[in-house]
Amino acid sequence: MSRVLTYLLIVFTAVFVTGCAEDGDKVSYMSESAFASLFPNYNVGKWVVEPGYEIARFTANGTDAEAWFDHNGWIMTVWAMTPEKLPQHAQNSLASNYSQWETVALRRLDRKVLATVYVVTVERNKVVYDLYFAENGMLVRKSDETNAKQGAEKYLPVPKNDAVEKKMDELYPDAVVYNCAVRSSAYAICFVSSGNAKTALFSTDGEWLLTSTPMSGQAIGKAVADAVEKQMPGSKISDLTLTETPSNSFYSIECRTGDGTTQMIYMDKK
Repeated sequence: MSRVLTYLLIVFTAVFVTGCAEDGDKVSYMSESAFASLFPNYNVGKWVVEPGYEIARFTANGTDAEAWFDHNGWIMTVWAMTPEKLPQHAQNSLASNYSQWETVALRRLDRKVLATVYVVTVERNKVVYDLYFAENGMLVRKSDETNAKQGAEKYLPVPKNDAVEKKMDELYPDAVVYNCAVRSSAYAICFVSSGNAKTALFSTDGEWLLTSTPMSGQAIGKAVADAVEKQMPGSKISDLTLTETPSNSFYSIECRTGDGTTQMIYMDKK
């Protein structure tokens, strides 16, 4: 545990140090007032001014945090977490599925228009993932961050897109959104609907392109399991995703053989 906490200190300190303001930079009255309204019981240890953002670093009940503001006000607060503060289901998931991985950072993100999420950064053999957990401990997103830049900027909410939001409301009226990202002029939205974590992709004009849903092997049904066994006898399903598009729905199934090799099988949903 001491090694994990050492990594936490190093990583979170690196986030705080990156992009510090020059001594002459001045924080706006609006950001100072917004901070005082949101966190009336705490004082800012230091303000950092970056292009487009003003960041308040503070400590709340022994927890280090950053509150981010832009010209419209508050947009995000990043809280440093320790393992025992994660939801219990998330702790169990990490112990079961990432016991061989090094936990290098834990954060809680409170963001404008997005649900609260816990982000756990894990590393193994120079491969790095951000694991996003909801407040109930459900894994809602897994992001490969191996070559990504470090720092909290990557967690900022993306600009609002009315066309995408309208289509999301039509398709998934019960959605709880945990992350939005713009990728190659398309919007990727990670959310939970009907109890399942999903990722939907939209064009910038609101056209729905696809939705992917990670699934357990038990959820695919006997017919699909039998078809996999027929194609790869004796193999084990290690990963499965249902992808739905306007014209088709299919499974992407990763199978692992006895000698450790993997193979992908694509199968139309029956």
